[in-house]
Amino acid sequence: MQIWLNDLEPAAKTLDYFACKLDELTGVQLYHYYYNQGNINSKKGCMEKALEFYLKVCEMRTDDVEQSVRLYYNIALCYERLGFISLATSYCETAFTLNALQKYAVPNLSILIRLGMNYAHIGILHRSKFFLDQALEVATKAYEANKNNDTKANMGSVYINYGILYRTAKNWNLALDYFYKALQYIEPGSEDAFRANYNIIRCSIGHRSYLAYRELLAEWIKRSKDNKDYSIMFESLQYMANPTTDSVELLEKKILPYLLKNNYVYSALDCGMFIRDFYINQKKGSQTKAYKAMKICHEIQCKMHEGGLVE
Repeated sequence: MQIWLNDLEPAAKTLDYFACKLDELTGVQLYHYYYNQGNINSKKGCMEKALEFYLKVCEMRTDDVEQSVRLYYNIALCYERLGFISLATSYCETAFTLNALQKYAVPNLSILIRLGMNYAHIGILHRSKFFLDQALEVATKAYEANKNNDTKANMGSVYINYGILYRTAKNWNLALDYFYKALQYIEPGSEDAFRANYNIIRCSIGHRSYLAYRELLAEWIKRSKDNKDYSIMFESLQYMANPTTDSVELLEKKILPYLLKNNYVYSALDCGMFIRDFYINQKKGSQTKAYKAMKICHEIQCKMHEGGLVE
């Protein structure tokens, strides 16, 4: 049974009916029971619960390679959303390997993009580029064969993640080039449009050319007011663009706790490092605050890297 967003309530009721009959289910039925419970909880945003069910499925053997690819990919998405980026990458690598073993395997674009993004987030940049180069090849072939909204969106997503790669490397100019390329493909009101414009402004702050993007930031602060996550992120750019003791205190007491609470670890690490660097560059009296920010950054990095992937 596939679970769609508009089927969540009846699907959940169906699975609840079987919850008290698990001892009566066959191995295959139990497999699909746990898998669909994972799907439902994932779509509800209950990622810890979804992960619990997916890991139960993982303990059960299956000869269906395609099903296993989907399972490992879903586990990767859960770990990613919970902030365990290295673990997410490990499961995505497994999905990639299993997919490649299939006789008529076509490279899975979603897996390639996710590997490129997550390797960039944990700073293993050559692996990020390795997967993004493959993703670009697959996305370009699909786009040239059929120029529709889906293939355009995929091209935009690949270019955004190239931008993330070079932003992580602090190559601000090249990162900006890729974010602008992405805007040529993505829909103006899409989530990727938010991501691209957020990163354009963030790179301009890193590049110390923020004044050129002041109007863009004002526009996106207005456009993001109905989306709490992006509203917080664009608000953070206001404080980073003109750092003062007061604005950095808002980053420290308002923005960073929100990002940590919601497991936006890449943005939280960026925010924490900005706070750390600000206090390090201040005159005497800011060492304690700099140390506190440094400690938070270390904790974020430990969480992101949990799972053993190292460079």
